Amino acid sequence: MATNRNTFTTAGLKLTAQVQAGQTKIMFTRAVGSEIDLHAKTDDELSVLLAKDIPVNQETQVSGAKVVDDTTVQVEAVFDQSKTAKAFTLNTLGLFAKPVDDKTPGEEILYSIVTFEAGQYVYPDNAGSAQTYWISSTIGDTDKLEIILPEDGTSGLGQAALDMLEGRIKDTYATKDELGKPARSVTINGGDKILPATDGNIAIVVPAPDMSKYTTTDKLVADFLSKVDAAKKYLTIEDGAKYRTADQVSAQIDTALAGYIKPITRTAYDKLSTADKQNGIWAIDEKG
Repeated sequence: MATNRNTFTTAGLKLTAQVQAGQTKIMFTRAVGSEIDLHAKTDDELSVLLAKDIPVNQETQVSGAKVVDDTTVQVEAVFDQSKTAKAFTLNTLGLFAKPVDDKTPGEEILYSIVTFEAGQYVYPDNAGSAQTYWISSTIGDTDKLEIILPEDGTSGLGQAALDMLEGRIKDTYATKDELGKPARSVTINGGDKILPATDGNIAIVVPAPDMSKYTTTDKLVADFLSKVDAAKKYLTIEDGAKYRTADQVSAQIDTALAGYIKPITRTAYDKLSTADKQNGIWAIDEKG
């Protein structure tokens, strides 16, 4: 099973001692990914190494830190693969830090070195890929520890910026409880509740309107046919009487169909009397 080693440098141990003595605070500044393989070296050999001893394949700013227990902290380093210039095998991870006194950073040191028995392959990728490493350090009494993260925004947000962002979100956006409960049913004019189906759809059935007081198309046609039939009967001999004259027949048909629209040319309509125009419902053909 592959193992990783995390070794303090001499400078890192000195800075930790100063933090524990309350002499300074610590700012974790950056992490360096390197393909140099140092896993076979002893702790003593690793502890004396300096920044110049670790070739840089990719560098990233420290983006987070958290206290794990009474003696251990973890520092987050995210390698954004869109910024990976050339593929490499990450065999060594160097963590850098600075002392901070009264908000004034001191000189940066190589704080600790993580060596990998099995290297991690890092390659260029613009699809949003990244490799995240949490570097654990046993630092003594964490109650005495005050960690400061860089805030220049080159690689994620430091803890102070994250706290500020959380406060901004709380001030700007409503919570689920503040928004209240969403509607789960509807009623129409105070009637029974209509509940949603399993797919969330709320089916609203609108009742058909009462059309009984209106004349339907079927009744209109029936009345029309009835009046036409009456006009036809007027053309027959009744009890041996003679046929009606053409004018009588025309007048009877006009009477029977008085309630229906009659087609007429504009020329013929203009020749009608005022009474005829008023007593009929005309569909005028403007072309005739």
